Amino acid sequence: MQQLYQLVFTGQLLKGRDPVQVAQGLAQRLRLPQQEVASWLGQPCRKVLATSLSMEQAKQLRMQLASLGAVTVVEAQTPSHDTVTQHRTEPASSSMLPPRHGWPWLRRFSPLHSRWLFAPAMLLAAAVSLLVVLVHLGLILSLTFAVLLPSASTSWAGNMLGNPLLGMLVQLVVFTISLLGLLLLLKPLLSIRWPRYRGVLLNARREPDLHAFIDDICERIHVPPPAVIYLEYQPQLAVHYHYGPIGWFRQRSVMRLGMPLVAGMDCSQLAGVLAGCLNRFQGRYLPRANSLVLALQSWLQTALHQPDLIDQKLDQWHRDGRMGEGFYRQFTRFVAVAHGPLWLWLWLSQLFACKPIHRIMADADRLALSLSGSEGFLRQTEQSLLLQYSNEEWMPGLEQQWIEQQILPADLIQDMVLRSRQYPSSTVQKLRTQQTETRRIRAMLLPDDLQRLEWLNAGGLSPGYHCRSPAISLFSNYARLSAAMTLRYYHHRLHLPVSRYHLRQMIAERSLEGELERLYQAQFAGLYLDYPPLGLKPMVSAWLQKGVNAELWQEADRHCRAGEGAAQAIMQAWQDSKGLMINAQTREEIHLAGLWRAWGEGRLSRTELESVHQWAREAEVKHEKSLKSQHKALQPYAQRMAAALVHASLHQPEAEQEVLTLLDILSRIERVAEALRELSTQALLLEVLLSFGSVTPSSRLQSRIEQRSSDIERLLTSIGLSLKHAKYPFHDSRYRHLMAYLLEEALEGKKPLATLERAQDMLTRLPRVQGRVMLRLAELAKRGER
Repeated sequence: MQQLYQLVFTGQLLKGRDPVQVAQGLAQRLRLPQQEVASWLGQPCRKVLATSLSMEQAKQLRMQLASLGAVTVVEAQTPSHDTVTQHRTEPASSSMLPPRHGWPWLRRFSPLHSRWLFAPAMLLAAAVSLLVVLVHLGLILSLTFAVLLPSASTSWAGNMLGNPLLGMLVQLVVFTISLLGLLLLLKPLLSIRWPRYRGVLLNARREPDLHAFIDDICERIHVPPPAVIYLEYQPQLAVHYHYGPIGWFRQRSVMRLGMPLVAGMDCSQLAGVLAGCLNRFQGRYLPRANSLVLALQSWLQTALHQPDLIDQKLDQWHRDGRMGEGFYRQFTRFVAVAHGPLWLWLWLSQLFACKPIHRIMADADRLALSLSGSEGFLRQTEQSLLLQYSNEEWMPGLEQQWIEQQILPADLIQDMVLRSRQYPSSTVQKLRTQQTETRRIRAMLLPDDLQRLEWLNAGGLSPGYHCRSPAISLFSNYARLSAAMTLRYYHHRLHLPVSRYHLRQMIAERSLEGELERLYQAQFAGLYLDYPPLGLKPMVSAWLQKGVNAELWQEADRHCRAGEGAAQAIMQAWQDSKGLMINAQTREEIHLAGLWRAWGEGRLSRTELESVHQWAREAEVKHEKSLKSQHKALQPYAQRMAAALVHASLHQPEAEQEVLTLLDILSRIERVAEALRELSTQALLLEVLLSFGSVTPSSRLQSRIEQRSSDIERLLTSIGLSLKHAKYPFHDSRYRHLMAYLLEEALEGKKPLATLERAQDMLTRLPRVQGRVMLRLAELAKRGER
């Protein structure tokens, strides 16, 4: 058994290194609280940072931590029960599946055993797979030319049969079958759907942790990392060559990572999935040869099984009665005869490719099992099936849900994961049985889950990749990416005219947002909005100088109670006017950008477009009026809180400075309230335009994107100047200034996407600051009310 090593931190630092920076770097690398790591530094200690490492891995990790300033020691690891269990290869007595006799059609999974035969077998399989397609194409073309050329047509058929008319008839049948066979071979071209939506491109600058994670997995299995990584909403993981034949020759791979798959797993399970998927790109597996085999197999499978536009049209004609029953039956038999050669070539290709391809799959499963452990491996296969089932069952009904209820999930990824976890355990077994039956009927080359899991038959293996944190922790922009992908799905796959305003955000009961909702309901009867001009600071400052008595608070409280009945109507009018304004401005923007067809509308004339502009302006005016009414109704509540804060400050002098500090930051936010509301609207419009920009590029659309981006940049500059010197009001963070907190994770630069992210970060984080301020002020106000 291979000797394993562990890496131990001694508490010592390299000379000249700042302990604060070292603690911060180690905390990020080890994913631990910075306070805990800081307690290790500057004193003798012994912390085991990693176990079950080879000497090479231990040295690499030691060098990485040395670059952060930490001194570590490599020690030989004493074999423990877990270590022995993790690296054993003998099958365990317990199985991950029920007995095999439940599936009588299940073929035995028997990969190629001899290693030295693998390369010749793989090359032979690739040559045969390519040859059978070329032979099929050559035979069809030869028969076609034999029929069409007069010299050839009079030689073989007429001389063979002795009857020119019968010879011509035979040649016509041969020509028809040959032409039909050629069309069947080219049928997959009709099934190709060039993706209009290719997901979100992830680069190392945006998601450094994810890229570091994938690079680490590639380094462990000795595979070059993918050149490009796309994030998609489909619950699957695929790695293939980039740009088809060009990437095949240059050996540049692209990874398509499904976010639902990531959201439903931990890092250990995701490591196993990635390793299993990337394993076939190891040099010893001849990745270009096996990619060629799988591509040709997929082409033949598509030609035989995948319905295309012609099949759908013929079926529709048959259902409508436009094709006679007899003619349709004879035509189906004719097509079945033309399918015969393709079935033969598919069987011949599988005969040579089955063993080596199954060897690749078996090694990939063993590698994934060693990283994720038995429980994690079984969990990841189940989760993949359930997520795919949830996607196929639930997603198609979203369009009907929008038509009937005007309600859509704000986060498709999270909803898909939650739905997959609600299915009963029997669903997994049914899905596996269906998968096996489908593979049996279609004679597919790749094995199904039941074959692979029964062949592994491993129990009790502990994971070799020990990180059990949720895989979504690898993303620094998970929430933003999920929101963007949800909106793109609605626009490009369902063609629904929605915006972020229509999608309802769920608020956790014990979250900060939930606490704020309860506070606003209790203190302001539901009239509170983000950035309302309460004017607390001037009232508190004036009353602190003049003094305030209990009668002032009681009078404000009477006004509040008297207006509670109208509060709901005022807020409803404000919400209706805001919704009307957002819809009007979005529709106006869609037509100005030339996206009216993608939005599900017809092209408008100049007069109709002017009426859309007028509707948008009227909606803005109506919204401003409702906003003024809401602010007026809010004033008695502001006076009641101000009186309570003054009373608390006068009776508790130590609270006066805190109240004034909090009110100062609140007043700074209120000064830019109008700009923030405009920024919110502009960000919604830009997000809608960008969701179309990735798949429907045009000069008009790009012009509108640039214009909206410049408007947002102007607003951000104005807000930034107003908040430039505002200090971060809380002491539980490393931020000194408010702007550093607001724009911490936003992209720099002048690109529209970077501009949108800065706007979204400000619109998301500033209400949190304001909410925390309001929570503390409400707590102080309660003291004054007593």
